[in-house]
Amino acid sequence: MHGVDEPSRSLQWTVWTAWTPVQWYSELNGSVDAIENCEVRPRDDSSGIVRLVRPISDRSGTHLGTLRSEGHLLDDVSRKDEYYNRAKQEGYRARSAYKLQQIDDIANVISGGDTVVDLGAAPGGWLQVAADRVGPSGRVVGVDKQRIDPLDHENRNTSTIRGDITDQRTIDRITEEVGDVDVVISDMAPNMTGEYDLDHARSVHLARQALGVAIDVLAPGGEFVAKVFQGRDLDGFRADVEDPFEYARTIVPDASRDSSSEVFLVGRRRIDAPVTEGENLTVEVTAIGQEGDGIATVEEYTLFVPDAEVGDSVTVVVDAVKPEYGFTSRLEWSTPCWTDNLSTRESMVSDRPQHQ
Repeated sequence: MHGVDEPSRSLQWTVWTAWTPVQWYSELNGSVDAIENCEVRPRDDSSGIVRLVRPISDRSGTHLGTLRSEGHLLDDVSRKDEYYNRAKQEGYRARSAYKLQQIDDIANVISGGDTVVDLGAAPGGWLQVAADRVGPSGRVVGVDKQRIDPLDHENRNTSTIRGDITDQRTIDRITEEVGDVDVVISDMAPNMTGEYDLDHARSVHLARQALGVAIDVLAPGGEFVAKVFQGRDLDGFRADVEDPFEYARTIVPDASRDSSSEVFLVGRRRIDAPVTEGENLTVEVTAIGQEGDGIATVEEYTLFVPDAEVGDSVTVVVDAVKPEYGFTSRLEWSTPCWTDNLSTRESMVSDRPQHQ
């Protein structure tokens, strides 16, 4: 490899010394930098990812510490990375832009006219894709602690908020400046330590923070996408995503590197209903729908009630909860209204179906 002393062939913590600049691809932000005077240590999991170590000094030469990060050295083969080259040619700020393109092609999370919030948006590759997909009638807001350079884009409804998503003030700014949000996306990743379990746990922690923001700002029916590394906590996080959404799915886009453990959890159609499946309640039918079912409302949420007329007070069980409406079944032993007559109540109880 040019500029790097040839190492011994032992994978375990073999060290190269880069006396001249080498091309370095950062897994953290998708950028490529020229790095010199550093050590490059392969991680010991055969992943192809290496750890870069270089000293940090101030202008006087005083040693301040050590910078450690993970990524790929770009040799003659990896320089030919399809998505990296395409990103350069097509003007995207990071190869990760193609991951969002592929996720959206599969799951259809972004539509024209949507309002999209991109968490951890720097350097802006996902912002560019989202701006393309929402079109001139949509809006895209990028949130990051780092400064994001303005996009040179026809969509003028693209803006940024500089802030930490763990700070409630940042969430307040999103709700105040943006209002209802249709899609929340997150490509956030932790600073890599090289300890797989720790890196996985940190990625899940970041994804859960993104999920918390999504629950706070998404309108009913909204969509959610977040990156997470595979590991023992992945199933638990997926369950967390399934709870406030109609369903969740896992996507691994082609643009993810073969050596990467990243997957993307997609939550479809945010549910914010005042009722839950299996709940029993008494409702009043106020209208009849096109299919002939009665319509009742609970805190402005629509429930469809079969075999009911306007004015009926009906005890139902909630069968299914969707983002904008729910389906119910009548409890056959229910009555339009309860009375204080004890004998009437006892008679109604005796008429309930008996389980065999």
